[in-house]
Amino acid sequence: MMRLSPSDFAFLWEGCKRCFYLKVVHGIRQPSMPMAGIFKRLEGLQMGFYEGRRTTEVFPALPPGVFRCGEKVVESEPARQGELPPWFVYGKTDSLIEFDDGSWGILDFKTTTISPEKAKLYGRQLHAYAHAFENPAAKPQILKGEAPRLGPISKLGLLCFEPSELSQAEPGVQTYRGKVEWIEIPRDTKSFLAFVGETLNVLAGEPPAPGPECDWCDYAARMKDGRLPAPAAPPAAAASGMSCPQCGSPMTQRNGKYGPFWGCTRYPTCRGTRRVGEDAQAR
Repeated sequence: MMRLSPSDFAFLWEGCKRCFYLKVVHGIRQPSMPMAGIFKRLEGLQMGFYEGRRTTEVFPALPPGVFRCGEKVVESEPARQGELPPWFVYGKTDSLIEFDDGSWGILDFKTTTISPEKAKLYGRQLHAYAHAFENPAAKPQILKGEAPRLGPISKLGLLCFEPSELSQAEPGVQTYRGKVEWIEIPRDTKSFLAFVGETLNVLAGEPPAPGPECDWCDYAARMKDGRLPAPAAPPAAAASGMSCPQCGSPMTQRNGKYGPFWGCTRYPTCRGTRRVGEDAQAR
């Protein structure tokens, strides 16, 4: 029985199918990277603001209803797709919308601009929650108590806040101002089940190859007798002469969330970085 976590359907699956396989099949997880406390704080403030509010007060384009903020743990009934292994969904939602017509919406809070590509990835997660609400486990394997049933699920979406201005009403008190956008995710159950089938095909076979940019698989492959050998300097690092500000090792140029940067070749053992603009003074 394959236990699928909706939160893995975006970046873990896309980043490294081997790590996805190891987590689901063998329970071997990548080392956890805790979310920055500020994002948890912002999400909590958003939930507090929207709880109990009418949708038409803040997003007139949405059908009339009420925001019901707060996490809900869901577990779906086991399902099968042909000869593939049986599977079920277990996870935790952000918030819901109870519409006046008796249907429900599932939403996720994001403090960032969401591109269409990212919206598609997050859409898999929301579809998994919708599946679990509409097909709750009769006898939960993990969830203690009864699995929640809600439906029909008529809306899936991301509620995105992008700060763009900072003002100060009085000394010591500052306020961020920015656009809040509802990004709707079209409901497409057929495509979601096809995606689940794709993951099951991987999980039913041999461990896949590591993702080309998976640092954790690279780290594991380079381990020998419990020790990490000194890496050879990659061409970019050798040509530039860049050295790590923390350990002095060569550095290589990487692409991150905010663009290119120099990273230590001993990552993840060493997390030293430099801005690309530091080239001249770091030789």
